[in-house]
Amino acid sequence: MNNGLKIDKKLLARNTFLNLASQIIPIIIGIISVPLIIKELGIERFGILSIIFTLVSYFTVFDLGLGKATTKFTAELLENDSKNRLLETTSTLLFLSILLGIISSITLITITPLIIEYIKIPFALISETKSSIYIIAIIIPLIIVSTILKSILEGGQYFGTSSIIKSITNSFTFLIPVIAIFFYPDLKLFDIVFLMLIMWLIGISIYLLFTFKKFPLLKNYFIKNYFILNYNNVKNIFNYSKWIAISNIIWPFMLSIDRFFISAFLSISLVGFYTAPFDMITRLWIIPASFLTIFPAFSTLKSRNDNQSINALYLRALKYTLLIMGLIIIPVIIFSTEILRLWIDENFAQQSSIILKILSLGVFAVSLSMIMDFLVKGIGRPDITTKLHLIELPFFILLLWLSIKYYGINGAAFAWTLRAVIDAILMFFITKKNLSISLKNIKNTGITRIIFVLICLSITLYSLSKILNTELLIISIISIFMVMLFLIWYYLLDNEDKSLLKVFKNY
Repeated sequence: MNNGLKIDKKLLARNTFLNLASQIIPIIIGIISVPLIIKELGIERFGILSIIFTLVSYFTVFDLGLGKATTKFTAELLENDSKNRLLETTSTLLFLSILLGIISSITLITITPLIIEYIKIPFALISETKSSIYIIAIIIPLIIVSTILKSILEGGQYFGTSSIIKSITNSFTFLIPVIAIFFYPDLKLFDIVFLMLIMWLIGISIYLLFTFKKFPLLKNYFIKNYFILNYNNVKNIFNYSKWIAISNIIWPFMLSIDRFFISAFLSISLVGFYTAPFDMITRLWIIPASFLTIFPAFSTLKSRNDNQSINALYLRALKYTLLIMGLIIIPVIIFSTEILRLWIDENFAQQSSIILKILSLGVFAVSLSMIMDFLVKGIGRPDITTKLHLIELPFFILLLWLSIKYYGINGAAFAWTLRAVIDAILMFFITKKNLSISLKNIKNTGITRIIFVLICLSITLYSLSKILNTELLIISIISIFMVMLFLIWYYLLDNEDKSLLKVFKNY
């Protein structure tokens, strides 16, 4: 058991690097797999499969904030070397996660007929869709309990272990349909989901094994006491997690309600044209998500009342996210048609290129919001994000309905992105006020220079895309990004940034 957590740049850089690196493989597998899945399943079955995955995401994120609470309390209790409280708290959290998983399963099974009716499933596919959702109801408790085990590891800064396990399970989300298609060409949705059930049974076993390995006192405690519900711990947990719980209901709803609206007001086949670019571009969230390592660090630093370190850590994470995501998102927006044409086909590119452009901007905004969200939750203010979401929700639903009504699936993308941009702007000013960050602090970190360089990059790439042929354009893009590397090193990065890169070099 740790005697306090070590928080320094080497630890955070190492954990961030491992967290990011272990998520790249699922992205690559997803990009390769999706065209094959669409081809073999057909656009309607693919649309249904995407909605099934959305249900999994919704019900597993709807965890009453227990995942974030686990990470926060584990980090704080390890920092204070409170072994007994740590054992009692993790036991309570696991008990609550099992209970929540069972409630989620019963809820999903109960509302399945309503879901089938609402999303207008073709009659020939109703039976296999319903059976698939019932299997998903069994998987959800496994994922929720796995999330708690993963959060215990992350609270102890064992991000390397948790990231590798997460990478394997995420990879098999895409590999399972491909493997099933290869061995059984006439497969149904039920077959894919049943294989996912087996995968998650293995996954939770691996999480449990490594949690007990890293925290042997937990293993001994659970063998003797099983899961004990401590009511004082429940009160402390929910005092923190109640705001996250509300946000965890609203956020996945806002994240996925667009495809349900498309299915209800347009058609299930159009869901596939919307979901494919959405799922592709949102995979880039692995970049800001890799900075999850700063969340327990914020909790630890807050318990030390080290506000100066919190400010510095926050601004640097924001800076890196802005730079990395900007360098990726800008070319995606400008060359969206070409990307979709190469990835899937010409028809898909014509249907979905505008959607990809619009959603890319929204994904960029959400990426910045994620860093701000790690901050407010880490310092014990999860209510900030939740209150914003509660205010945004009714306006977003109205905007989404009107946008789809008048502009179809492109309107859905616009509504989703506009909400994301407004949310990021509001979060920035709220966190700036709460941390008393001045414009001088922001400028000294180099954020303003990054914004200027990204604007210049956008204008340059857009202009070249209009006047050059394909061969010259490719050569120009390569040349521009070589110049960008020079600018990043000598103009955008300071000595602290370069020092962190030297830490990365060893991993």
